[in-house]
Amino acid sequence: MSEDLELIDESEEESAELNSEKLIHPETVNLDKEIEAISESKELSKKLLNELEPDLLPSVLFSTTSQRLRGIINDTEADVLPIQTNNTTHTIRLNSLTYVDAIYIEGVGYSLYDSLSFRCYVDKEVVFSKEVKCHKSRSDFAINIERLVTHIEIKTPSKMFTSTSLKSICVTGTELKAFGEIEKTFREVTSTKLDILKKCNEATDKFEKYKDEYSEIFNTKEKLQSEIEKQEKLKESCSGDLLYLNEKLDKRKKAVNIAATELSDRQRDLESLDRDLTKEREKFNQLAKDISIKESELRTLKSNINLFPSELSDYAKEGGKSLNRYMLISVLPMLVIAFISIHLYFSAADLADYVKDNSGNVDLAEVIISRLPYVLLSFTILGACSSLIYRFISEAIRITEQKLNLSKVSIIAKDVSDASCSSLDFSDDEIYEKRVSLKMELLKEHLKTYIREDYHYKEKSKNKPIESVEPNDIDHNSDDIDDEVDNDERNE
Repeated sequence: MSEDLELIDESEEESAELNSEKLIHPETVNLDKEIEAISESKELSKKLLNELEPDLLPSVLFSTTSQRLRGIINDTEADVLPIQTNNTTHTIRLNSLTYVDAIYIEGVGYSLYDSLSFRCYVDKEVVFSKEVKCHKSRSDFAINIERLVTHIEIKTPSKMFTSTSLKSICVTGTELKAFGEIEKTFREVTSTKLDILKKCNEATDKFEKYKDEYSEIFNTKEKLQSEIEKQEKLKESCSGDLLYLNEKLDKRKKAVNIAATELSDRQRDLESLDRDLTKEREKFNQLAKDISIKESELRTLKSNINLFPSELSDYAKEGGKSLNRYMLISVLPMLVIAFISIHLYFSAADLADYVKDNSGNVDLAEVIISRLPYVLLSFTILGACSSLIYRFISEAIRITEQKLNLSKVSIIAKDVSDASCSSLDFSDDEIYEKRVSLKMELLKEHLKTYIREDYHYKEKSKNKPIESVEPNDIDHNSDDIDDEVDNDERNE
């Protein structure tokens, strides 16, 4: 029966689709009338089917021995007292053979782990048996019987510490005498079903017939509408492009006018720049001439530079490094001297305490003789370290004095050189020779510890090389002196 109703629903959906498409045909009105008749037949079939649903059995059909149990069966009164029950079997007897669809029991005090046992009989034969668990959230039980029975047994579980009871029992089903009416209703539903199916088939055939015809019409209509929309969009696009091009043309005209104005301004600026460029070129030529003259003077001045340099940063830097090196090396002997002195002091104090405590048992001469090598070795180390420290400090003082002497020589050389050229009628060669002679005398004074006192610079002509210091004039007895001379000459 449900499949027939689904078929009717499908026919109604097809009719709704047909109406939504708004097909215009001479037989469409008749088809709508047939669809309305089918809908009415469907409603009538649903009504008849609802009449066949099982309902609560009337209380007169039950003939239980217990009046209290009979009072809670299919009784809707709210003031019915529940039946206290614990491990008890309750029998519900019917006056005649009856179709029982389902049983619903509302209990009190049952938990999720409790269950009721159901048995259904036809006379003395068991036709149905099952145990049903309690509902998860309520003390209710529900079971589908769907059998013809004469009596039903319900057995409750045993509860030790909890009081349980049955509040109501609902039994649904149908009497046997009502089956005649059910058969009549079923025949009416079957007849109506056949009429509905016949009308649905006819309507479906007509729908399929018209659907193919109208599909082509709607396809053509959609294509035309699509073409119209494309043309409209093309029209709007062309209109927009035309407006855009007109605006662009106006902007270009304005830009041309502005560019013409700027061009005239740029031409005037270009003429002005040409005039300025001519002036700058004349200035540049004059500056080039001045630069060539100054370069010539500069080369002349550079050729005459033969004085002592006044910048002593390199010599001062090297001297400072040597000074720091000597002072750093002298720290180690100082630490050795300090360590040995402290050790000797505390050892002498311990020895004095030991001799004082053991004055009668200690030979002082033996102790002094035994400690004499250690004392001599300590004094030797102290003497060596002191000599090293004295040597390093003397070298640091010597470097400082050399830096001061070189500064003095530089200052004197500069002043004397400036004064020697002032208000004197000397040729360039004579000035050059005098300056070199002065320079060598000052170097001799500065390096007097390394050069013989009877050494004199011999002036030479400009075409001959100047004679430098002869090898025999320098004392080669010490390698340290040679190294210091080389360093001084490089720094100068």
